[in-house]
Amino acid sequence: MHSRAFAFTVALSTAIIAILLTFTFSHVAATLKVDEQEALRSLVAQVSEEINTSAKTLAAQAELAAHMPPLGRAVAAGTPEALTALMGESYAVLAKKYGVAVGQVNGVNGNVLFRFHEPAVRGDDFTRSRRIIVAAHASLQPQSGIEIGSSGVRVRGAAPVSHEGTLVGSIEFGQELGPLLETLKARTNADFAVVIDRRLLNVRPGTPEANVFGNLRGDSGTNWPLVAKLSELGKIALVKEPVFSFATLNGMTYGSVSSPLLDYSGSEIGVVVAAKSFNANGRSLRQLAISLIAGGIIAEIGIVAIILLVFRGMVLRPVAIVAKAAEAAAEGAAAVDLPKAGTVAEVNALIASVKRLREKVTS
Repeated sequence: MHSRAFAFTVALSTAIIAILLTFTFSHVAATLKVDEQEALRSLVAQVSEEINTSAKTLAAQAELAAHMPPLGRAVAAGTPEALTALMGESYAVLAKKYGVAVGQVNGVNGNVLFRFHEPAVRGDDFTRSRRIIVAAHASLQPQSGIEIGSSGVRVRGAAPVSHEGTLVGSIEFGQELGPLLETLKARTNADFAVVIDRRLLNVRPGTPEANVFGNLRGDSGTNWPLVAKLSELGKIALVKEPVFSFATLNGMTYGSVSSPLLDYSGSEIGVVVAAKSFNANGRSLRQLAISLIAGGIIAEIGIVAIILLVFRGMVLRPVAIVAKAAEAAAEGAAAVDLPKAGTVAEVNALIASVKRLREKVTS
């Protein structure tokens, strides 16, 4: 066996081991990446579920209030004093205990009759921007969803109010997104944010704004510094479908997903961002890489050892026997049996040469 053949065999085995290790590592890394994307997709789905559940609860509260006969009379009268006397304390309880941030009574003529959360602001036309209320009046059924109003982006539920069988208006309750996101963070150990297209917000010139990211403005979030860093990396933008990205921030590996936020009418009004640290997965990959490298080295050592054993059996041992036979022939001692021809051509040639030499010596 030539040294070149031996080196080729070792190199080939090394290449095969390297390919197998690379394939294993790549497969595990790809699997983890898919799992991370599914985890992020699940986070966005949970945001949608929380919004829908809260909106339906708000619609149920609105419908319960709408079926109170005194409310129908108060809405028909359209006087703030009557509405405050009837619902003021109830709204205060809803706001304090259950996080209701919007309480609004609307007239059948398309104007806001009264806002429990902003008593001084009323009389404005809601027909152009408040599709939930318009739909509640048109269908005579409760409606729920997320929508931008005078108070900002809110989860909302509205129900029509009738008096003596005639529609006289509607009542609506709304909730901020912040408490929902905080609940999700406590449940999932992930961070969330809702950012809104600034073009859809009625921002007065000169009004100070916080959490502005280009043409987007933060509405609710659990970690604005993280969102700001993701924005600096170009990870925060309006999207038409979920977009996944991964980045290392302050030594931590984060995965994030941006998903379009649709309002009640199906129009995109912003983006839901979910971000989660996958540092544990990174550590697992590094540990796997170390284990694979160590395993590859051990396997290579084992292969080289096997090759050396085979080399010894096929070459070194026959050569040693041939050497004894040649020495015996030179000293005229009893002939030593030569080994049978094997698979190594050079050893076979050596055996044949010693055999001829011994025949000449003994003839």
